[in-house]
Amino acid sequence: MVILKSGSTTPRFGKHLKRLTIVPAGLRSYVGIKPQKGEIADIFIISPAQITELLFHDPSQVPEYEEIYGQTPSPEQVEIAESNREMAVRLCWKPYMYDLRLPGLLNRVTIPTRIVWGRDDRLVPLECAELYQKAIPGSDLVVVENCGHLPQVEKPHSVVFARRKTRHSKSITGQLVLQSYGESKCRQRESRD
Repeated sequence: MVILKSGSTTPRFGKHLKRLTIVPAGLRSYVGIKPQKGEIADIFIISPAQITELLFHDPSQVPEYEEIYGQTPSPEQVEIAESNREMAVRLCWKPYMYDLRLPGLLNRVTIPTRIVWGRDDRLVPLECAELYQKAIPGSDLVVVENCGHLPQVEKPHSVVFARRKTRHSKSITGQLVLQSYGESKCRQRESRD
């Protein structure tokens, strides 16, 4: 997420950034905009195994899924996960996973911004991505079909394509829907819209 300097009209390090892509980055990415209709999943009342189940639309799309999530965690991994969860509670508990000031600050972002979100995100509703798009002037939203909370893991080709599209576009607004992770299919869909 971009860091906004207090009293500034540009993001911190804004002189060095030419474009910005926002993609959910795991459990810490929740802190942001409060949904108006849906809810952000309460990760503090469900087990780590339940959280893992909610991360992906279809785990079979992730070649490394079994290697990463299919193993019984070692005692050291459990300890690290519990420490991470404790820190998430400290950072995100009140208010839960959002900052009421953020929408008012996002209008300061002046660089081309693309938001990439999985259509089937069961942790943070797509509505949050739409609210980010609404709050950041001139931003656009790429919705990745058949994808959950981690598009960069579940559909990495779609995220790469979305980044490349941002790099070659001066001002894109609106919503682009990526139905497949194959770039050629993404281009076909985009040309029809």
